[in-house]
Amino acid sequence: MSKVLDSVWFTPMGGACIGVVAVETEFDGLCFYIGLGAGVDEARDAQHIAERGARFPYAAGVELLGVEI
Repeated sequence: MSKVLDSVWFTPMGGACIGVVAVETEFDGLCFYIGLGAGVDEARDAQHIAERGARFPYAAGVELLGVEI
C-alpha cells in the first residue's frame, strides 16, 4: 500500500477537484500522481489518486509540493 505524504488541490469553478499527491511506495520510493477527486473527503480523494492516478513528473512534483526524500 502507498503512503500519501502530501497533496495539493486545484478546484476550477464548476469543475472537479484536481489533485497532485506525493506518495512513498515500498519499491519505487517517492512518486507523484495526478488525478480527480470527488471533493468530499480529502484523505479519501488523495488515496484514490495515489492508487489510480496518472504518474506526474518527479521534478515538477518536487517543485510543486516541496517534498523530497
